[in-house]
Amino acid sequence: MRTAASLVAAGTAPAPTFAKIDVEDLEGEVLAGAASILRKDSRLIISVHSARAYASCTEFLRGAGYEIVESAALAANVAGTWQGDPDMVCFGPACKNRERDRETLKAISF
Repeated sequence: MRTAASLVAAGTAPAPTFAKIDVEDLEGEVLAGAASILRKDSRLIISVHSARAYASCTEFLRGAGYEIVESAALAANVAGTWQGDPDMVCFGPACKNRERDRETLKAISF
């Protein structure tokens, strides 16, 4: 298996501007491994599988300047008992059109 970072380093793939991460409680580890290739204008959707994963993701993303938009389901999990794998949408610090994207998320009751 090859990592995204190794594909970018080899020139096989460009650094992504969008990524969906759904890795069963290793979200923070994936982010840490991808740190060298995450573009400042990228968007991420992360399925969060536990309170531990939530803590590691938010610590990493806030430290990197990302804006985090939690789904209603994620906010409910953070406030209570963890159920399922709710999503967060994350905007890199140089991400354009994030106001439009926030409005879209609001319109679909994210």
